Amino acid sequence: MSLDLGLAVSVGLGLFFAVALLLSLVTDARLRRWPAAAGTILESGIRLGTVRRTGGQPQYELTVRYAYEVRGWTYTGNRLSNRPPTQNLRNFPERPAPWLAALRDRYAPGIQTQVHYDPKHPEASYLFFRGSSGLWVLAGCSAAFFAIAAAWWTFAPR
Repeated sequence: MSLDLGLAVSVGLGLFFAVALLLSLVTDARLRRWPAAAGTILESGIRLGTVRRTGGQPQYELTVRYAYEVRGWTYTGNRLSNRPPTQNLRNFPERPAPWLAALRDRYAPGIQTQVHYDPKHPEASYLFFRGSSGLWVLAGCSAAFFAIAAAWWTFAPR
């Protein structure tokens, strides 16, 4: 690979991962600023379903439905988190993981809780925030490609 092409590819990939990291940080910051309203859990449970992103593998997942009021309007929601937790059956084929059952008990019907909602679209809501889990991967990939580009620039023969 020529010096110019290798350098361009390394810098381009470094920029790609840096932009992805920045977008994830901005999205997380925006979601963290959503206001909260008092809500009530209407129903919750653990169901066995399939998740498309895992190739249709069966997974246990927590389902929840809650009601909350914003500016005099009552809304219902079903998003537990901005990123739903699931438990893959390969690890627990007979039953859901204990942490999933504990989370279901935390959001049992009748429990009063805080519901975070989008101030521009109050029908969009979730119960708790989970930050992006891939931030370190994005930062690491970006740094690695920039380091490769710097090494290529410094040590490649010209």
